[in-house]
Amino acid sequence: MQGIGSTKSRAREELVQVRGIFQRRITLMQGIALIVSSTIGAGILSLPYAISKSGALIGFMYICVLGLLMITLNLMLGQMVSVQPHPLQITGLANKYLGKVGGIFMTCILYTMFTGVLLVYLIGEGESLSSLLGGNPFYWTCGFFVLALIFLSSGMRLIKRIESVLVIGVLMVVFLIVLASAPHAQVSNLLSYDFAQLLFPYGIILFAFHGTSAMPEVYSIMKKENGSFKTAIVSSGVIAILVYAAFALMSVAVMGVETTELATTGLEHFVGRQAFVFGNIFAFLAMGMSFLITGLSFRDSLVWDHHIPEWMATIGVCVVPFLLFCFGLRSFAGVIDIVGGVLVSLETLLIVAMYWRAYRSGDLNHHTYQLRFIGYIIIPLVIALGIGAVYSVVKLF
Repeated sequence: MQGIGSTKSRAREELVQVRGIFQRRITLMQGIALIVSSTIGAGILSLPYAISKSGALIGFMYICVLGLLMITLNLMLGQMVSVQPHPLQITGLANKYLGKVGGIFMTCILYTMFTGVLLVYLIGEGESLSSLLGGNPFYWTCGFFVLALIFLSSGMRLIKRIESVLVIGVLMVVFLIVLASAPHAQVSNLLSYDFAQLLFPYGIILFAFHGTSAMPEVYSIMKKENGSFKTAIVSSGVIAILVYAAFALMSVAVMGVETTELATTGLEHFVGRQAFVFGNIFAFLAMGMSFLITGLSFRDSLVWDHHIPEWMATIGVCVVPFLLFCFGLRSFAGVIDIVGGVLVSLETLLIVAMYWRAYRSGDLNHHTYQLRFIGYIIIPLVIALGIGAVYSVVKLF
């Protein structure tokens, strides 16, 4: 009887109540998988094109530097999330630390960015499925929209069951693409550079690393050892850097100056049908899981922070980007560049401001989750994001 009682007790400890819904807590590895699945998405498909413009070595430095800066930003956001007495998404944190005006500004930026990100995934899914299976990309996008709406309606429970499998699938496909492409790589393609395009990769690479929306979601259902949460953030960031560097550098080594905007469509000409099939399977999995995590974060922000009914938030999250797609916004790389260069930059700058206000208020001073190195990184982070945001805005005109 004692064994049964202790088993029941452990089972209860594995459950957490989030907004009235009991969900099973996740382990460290599941937390890493969730953050990776929210980070690696459509952005990776345009990374080779972005770094081919400036040069592979310059692009590699971008991937490393921006990747480390985004890990730092996620750690900052994770610390703010961990000290809240009740679950808050990013807009709720902005209202708390930046006041009403700052909260409204963050809400406008974040929701516009979420909509743009989901639009990118809709565009990319249609193109990938059309390339792989034939048919009109518009109808494939419509089919994916219906499927995504069904999955989002199921909430985090179903997504948690499939995301680990999807992450493993994505990593395996990236490995197969790199392996198949290696015999066709030419080192000379990695040695060219163009300083006139020095800032060109910024927006696309920043978009590729964006995964801040997952932090409140992961913390709300992760086992509350803050050391494990920090480990999940750092580990997932390192995985993203390695995957991005391997895929982007190998693609550029194969295609050189002929690198296409959607990398997987260009590899067929150089590597053959096998890489093309692997590439489009990878694109479908990566964008699909990122759509689900981003859409869930968007929906929960509407529900948690603005008390919109869940069914209404779910429909709105999916329908608005789909309507933009139907009205003709279908440029894959163009939408990525705008969302990454302008909106993600502004969001990250506001997160830094929120962190500073949270620190000054004393919320972060007496907690087990500490970032002792952060003072040395905030200034470089703000400078890098500021320059990138200004460049991205100027480039639009």
